Amino acid sequence: KDLYCSNVAMIHYAKAVAHSALGNVAEAETEKAAFMAAKARVPESRRVHNNKMVNLLGVAEAMLNGELEYRKGNHDTAFAHLRKSVELSDSLPYDEPWGWMQPTRHALGALLLEQGRIDEAEAVYRAGQQHCADQPLLHFNLGVALEDQRRFDDAIGAYEAALALDPALADAHFNIARLYDQLGHAHQAIRHFSAYRRLHAPRGRP
Repeated sequence: KDLYCSNVAMIHYAKAVAHSALGNVAEAETEKAAFMAAKARVPESRRVHNNKMVNLLGVAEAMLNGELEYRKGNHDTAFAHLRKSVELSDSLPYDEPWGWMQPTRHALGALLLEQGRIDEAEAVYRAGQQHCADQPLLHFNLGVALEDQRRFDDAIGAYEAALALDPALADAHFNIARLYDQLGHAHQAIRHFSAYRRLHAPRGRP
């Protein structure tokens, strides 16, 4: 437990978040307690490339608290924790690959959308683009937020920006196809739906 304290902490973090997502609050609380105990054993000197492990686990703690409070129905408290996780993640020293690999804004934005707080979700994704514009899922998720506001042209632009960064992002093609269909642009809808089908075609089939 001491030699692999960082790994042990991350395992309990992952289990706690998984239980939270499944609505297993009691099990998530148990794993959170185990995570906090493991986190306390991580020495200040333990590093992962440019980052101190205690700082990475600080991001994990904030994300875990946010996910767990959300499942308890404490939404404002959850969003405060998740916003803190964004701040902590943004303040980490530059590293490749990233020191914290789970994008904090995706969790925050998705749960804001789930609660109908669409303007806040849009703001989260736009702020993320300022911080790291080359993440295709930030553009994709912004498209979802814009689509929920029925700003279809803007949503199409966001999905196209995601495709420019990741041409294999099939769901972006699918969403563009749906929107073009709603807007009455059959040719563009067919083109993007065909691209979606190509990306999802079983290997060996056209």
